[in-house]
Order: sequence, then C-alpha cells, then structure tokens
Amino acid sequence: MENNSRQNISEVQNYVCQGCGANMKFDPESQTLKCEYCNNSQEVLSQDKHIKEYDFKTAEDMASKDWGSETKVVQCTSCGSEVVFNSLEVATKCSFCGSAYTVKNEATIGIAPESLIPFKISEKKANEMFSDWIKKRPYAPEALRTSYKNDKMTGIYIPFWTYDVDTISDYSIEVGNNHHITENYVVDGNTKKRTVKKMIWKTNNGKYSKYYDDILINASKQIDEKLMKELEPFHLKELVAYDPKFLSGFAAEKYSIGLKEGWENAKRGVDEDIMSYIKENNKGEKIGDINISTSYNDIKFKHILVPVWISSYTYKNKVYRYIINGQTGEVQGDAPTSLIKLLLGMAFLIAIGYFILRHYK
Repeated sequence: MENNSRQNISEVQNYVCQGCGANMKFDPESQTLKCEYCNNSQEVLSQDKHIKEYDFKTAEDMASKDWGSETKVVQCTSCGSEVVFNSLEVATKCSFCGSAYTVKNEATIGIAPESLIPFKISEKKANEMFSDWIKKRPYAPEALRTSYKNDKMTGIYIPFWTYDVDTISDYSIEVGNNHHITENYVVDGNTKKRTVKKMIWKTNNGKYSKYYDDILINASKQIDEKLMKELEPFHLKELVAYDPKFLSGFAAEKYSIGLKEGWENAKRGVDEDIMSYIKENNKGEKIGDINISTSYNDIKFKHILVPVWISSYTYKNKVYRYIINGQTGEVQGDAPTSLIKLLLGMAFLIAIGYFILRHYK
C-alpha cells in the first residue's frame, strides 16, 4: 500500500500538461503552472492556507520533514552546496560557483520548508532588470554596456529561518555626566572657593520587554551575507504555505546553517538591539559598565524559502556574479571598474569639497 501511495505522489508531482503531455513549470507572471509548448495553464491552489510556526524546543519532533514530492539532492563538487530538485529535473552545473554537480543517493533530510515567497519576477523580466542595472554602473567601463556576455540565469529558492521571541531584560548601566561643583582649597593658610568640573557617576537600573516577530535569518552559506542583506527586503506578508508546485522548474537550496546556529545569529541581533535601546534611553557624557540579563521566552520558528535569480557575466575573460531578488527585482553583484572614471569621480568630489570650504567656511 505504501509503495502504491508513493507512486501516486510521484505521478501527481510530475505536473503533466493535460493538453500535450509535456511537463508544466511554475510561471511567475501568471502565478500558475504553465506549459511552455501549448501555453496550457493550471492554478496553484495550496491545500493548507495556514502558515505554521513551531516551538523551538520541540523543533525536531514537530516540524515536517516532507517536501511533498519525489526529490533528489545534488551536491557541488567544489563549493559543497546542496540543492534539492524535483526527481525529474536535470542539473549538471552549480548555481553558486559553476562547478559540476554530483547526485547524492539519499533522501531529502532535515526540516522541510513551511512556507515560501513565490517567484514574482520572470526570467525575461530579470534579464531586463540586469541589463538596466549594468548600464547604470557609475564607474564601469563604457565598453561594458555592449561587450559583456551574460550566462543563463538559474531560479533558485534560498533557505531562511524566521524566529519569534518574547524578551525580558533586567539591566544596570553606569552613566557619567560632568557637573560644575564648588570646592574649598587653601592657599597660604587662607581658605578659598573655586568651581571645578567633575564627572559624577550614577547607576541606573531598569527592565525592558520587547517582542520580536519574524526575525529573518539567512540559512545559506553559499551567498555572501552582506550581498544577501543588500538584496533585501523580502516582503514576508506575501508568504504562502509551501506547495511543491511552486518549485516546478526551479530548485531549492538545502539549508547549510541549521536551526540552532540560525537562532544564535538571531539572538546576537536581538542582544544588539536591546543594548542600543538601553544606551539610547540612558544617555550620558560617558557610559560605564553595562550588565544585562535577558530571558528569551516562547521562541517560535519557521523554515521559509525566498526566490532569487543567480547568474554571472563575462567581461574581458573575467567572470562577475550577480543575484536578483525574485520578488522585488532588486539587483546586486560585482562589476568591473574603470580607473579613469574612478579618478575623475574622486577629482570631482575633491573639487566640490574645496568649493564648499572656500565659500562657506
């Protein structure tokens, strides 16, 4: 019975076009499964509309490990990235570094995604956005606009964790301020008074409570964290319950930053935010020792996928990589620099600075 059930799932997840028999793929523009041969389409209707969040302490027991379709895991022979594909998808080159893939003979393990942001930007639109982006590089060589060779784009879902946490912090902070005080002093046996400036310290004690909702933490080690931050925001209000149909024609990276490591990253951000609040609300000319004791309560999480187009282009035999937010169209990446343009730009800024100093000082 189990084998028959599994076979039925496999047949359903192939998403065969009822018109011509070809495989259907998710189309970002229409938000449907679409046949690229006969243009037939099928709605993507997720059975589960509710997006769940799981208790962090019981994560391994409660969270689903089922990706909802027959999948295979491939691993890059160079950078080590692991990507989840539909079992019928063929992929030979790594989306992240361009090296060869090897198929791993194992099931998709780990916590399955709870929800995702579907691709909203099509490959055609992404190419147009990249073309506009590269033309606007201020310090790039003029020849770049017409001389670069663009590679084929790969649409891939990047894993993220989100965390909710209710925090209560008890703190003490030493705040110092200068005060002018009058003191006595003796000169030749005579007592005199003078005003001096003295740093007076006091200790402030307090309690601060804050609830953090949907702290977004990158669960991929393959894309530079700084680059991924520049690609944000991802609008989490557009999250939908995970459905494998959204992955048809795309790939999904398997998370390389685990749930606990992700929480430590989120916790650092929470601690920094709490520290900033305490400093901001206990201002002084000098800040001394700060002691904070925070309790982290009712920690919830979910595993989500966000859409990204990844590609590269070649200019003068050098490869430059770039990524595009598959929801908003934001483009980030590397570009060559023209030394002449850079020097002219610096000279212009120096001239502006000199003009301001001369006329407005």
